[in-house]
Amino acid sequence: MRGNFRARVDPNHPEAFAICDQCGFLRNHCDLAKDMEWRGNNLVWTGFLVCQDTCLDVPYEFDRPIKMPPDPEPVVNARPNMWAQQSGQPPANIPVQQLIEGDD
Repeated sequence: MRGNFRARVDPNHPEAFAICDQCGFLRNHCDLAKDMEWRGNNLVWTGFLVCQDTCLDVPYEFDRPIKMPPDPEPVVNARPNMWAQQSGQPPANIPVQQLIEGDD
């Protein structure tokens, strides 16, 4: 075997070989680690086994969603300001067509 062979061979304590999914080198299976990434708010295994010393990446933190605080509780029976009506501008929540028809 030549080239990409980085596995330890011990005839007294044999171990399984495996190929790194990223670099393609033949390693001992116990030296490979699960490659993880953020999906939602959890770390999930991508299905790849990679070298712990050279190919294992830190999960990209910006793939993690932003945790937003909850919306504030609404005010029961709220009263809007009358500043817009006093300045002559129509209120934002009433359509202009309704204001024109209501003047008749």
